[in-house]
Formats: sequence, structure tokens, C-alpha cells
Amino acid sequence: MSKGRAVHQGKQKIALLATQMFRAGRIEKSTVEAFAEKSGINLPALKRAMQEESFSPEMEENLRLATGMDPTRTEWVDLLLSDDNRNVDHTSEYAGRDTLASFQEYLNEILPARKATSTSAPAANVTATRPWTVDKNLVCHDITLAQANDGPHLELRLQADFGWRYQDKIKYVLRRVRLDVTIGCSHGFAKARLGRSAPFDSGTVRVTGRGTDQQPIWVIVPANDEVRMLEGSHEIMTPPLASLCDLRAGAQISSKMQVNIHDCDIEPEADLPRLTGAQATLIERVFMMDFGQEDQETGWLTLSRHDVTIAGDK
Repeated sequence: MSKGRAVHQGKQKIALLATQMFRAGRIEKSTVEAFAEKSGINLPALKRAMQEESFSPEMEENLRLATGMDPTRTEWVDLLLSDDNRNVDHTSEYAGRDTLASFQEYLNEILPARKATSTSAPAANVTATRPWTVDKNLVCHDITLAQANDGPHLELRLQADFGWRYQDKIKYVLRRVRLDVTIGCSHGFAKARLGRSAPFDSGTVRVTGRGTDQQPIWVIVPANDEVRMLEGSHEIMTPPLASLCDLRAGAQISSKMQVNIHDCDIEPEADLPRLTGAQATLIERVFMMDFGQEDQETGWLTLSRHDVTIAGDK
């Protein structure tokens, strides 16, 4: 096999390919293993190439046949840079045109996400509590369950809106939150959890799946370094956050949008003097005083909560 050439962030690019193939309905799971199996590519060889971030012409041809990707595109390899320059860790000063963001845009063109068979799946037979939030200007969210079109499971969907809290020309902003979901059913579990195998970008946010099938967690952060904070309205519906299976009547799905006190920040207006570290810490504590007292030991605070219950006799 011919000697490979350096591919900037090649490991992450293969993960993006697997995720995009999943979104396009080409594979059932957004994993490198499923991608390799569907594409007929030797898994150990693919993983070795990912680890070394070096792909031979034969491997690139396999990728082209499997995905329709053109290895001569600048988004895959920027030939104006030397291999040494492409093989460095990503920094804001990186001059290449083969960044992850550019590659993702290219994949969106050649592997568009599969559209749902209908404009919206029918709503499941559920009842919902009234959403609660500390401050809807800072963050609020709703979850919904919809009957899947391709099976008996329910799709867990999310709508969230992020902003800031303003006081005396100082903004309190969010840079990382987690959606903590509890499946209140001994039989129920989540499968096909979004972002578990590779982060999923939705607009200006990036979603990473954590936790377990019965205790799923999703971490939400800005999608790239250019987005400095979580901001705006976001809907994660197609694909959904997860497919919920074996839920019995009476089961409650609880969700909490939480923030760690160490993952937030304050931003003074331009006409205010620069704050010292001690001043910033004090102001952050003032902002958090009415955020609630739960989980103070671990630093996690609940800012928004919403629950739904499967209707019917238990």
C-alpha cells in the first residue's frame, strides 16, 4: 500500500463522516465500526489511519466510493500546506483551509441529512408538567415525546433557548450546560443516543451524549471557538436526542438543564473597567445566589426543568 499523506484532524474527520452517513440514513449507528462495515473498509486499517492521521491513496479511494467524497477537495486536504503544517494541533492561527468546520460544510452538501417521511411524527400519549426555569431569559427548555415512524419506540426531542442574565451592565452567560434525563421506568431505556459516538453539531451548538442507556446525559457547548457563548433558540428533533424503548404507562421522563458554577462567565459592558479575578468571582456568586441550593457540593445547579409522563393505567 502506498505511503499515506497527512490529513489535518483526520481522526475527527472520519468521525464526522460516520455521523453524516448516519444522518443521511446510510448506516444505522453513527460509529466508526458501522461506517467501516457499511463501506467495506478494513476496520483495523481505518483505525490505524485515523490514529496516525495519514491516509494512503487506496484508503482515500475507498472513502470516495463509500461516501462520494472527493479526496482532492481542499476541505479534506489543503495541498498549499506542507504535511508538517497540516499535522499540527488545531489552533486559532491554523492557516489551512481543511478545517473541521469546512469539512462539515462539505459533508452537508454531499451527504444531506435524511428528511423525515412526514413533516412531524405523531405525538405520543403523554401528559406534561408546566416547565420551570430560574430565568427564561438565561435558559429555558421543553422536552417532547413523539411516536417514531419506524417502530414502537418514542423519540425524545428538545427545544431550548439560551441567553444571559443582565444586571448593572454585567452579563452572566453560559458556556456549557448539561441536560440530565431520568427515565422513571424500571424497563425503559434510551437507544441511539445522539452524540454518543461523535459530537453532533446543530446550528451553533455541539451536543455530546454521555451517561448510560438508563441515565442519559447530554452536554451542550458552542459548536466552535468562534461562538463565545450559548445563545439563541435550538431544536433537536431530527435526529432526536434518543429513542426511548419499553416505557410503561405511568412512567415519568424527567429533564433538568444544569450548569456547573465553574462553566459560566460574566461579561462587563465596554464602558466598565476591567474586573479583577476576585471581583469577578464575587459577582458570579451574587448572580448564583438565587439559582437554587441543590448540588452545591458538586457545583451543579438546575436552571430549567420539564417532565412528561406516559399516560394510561399503570
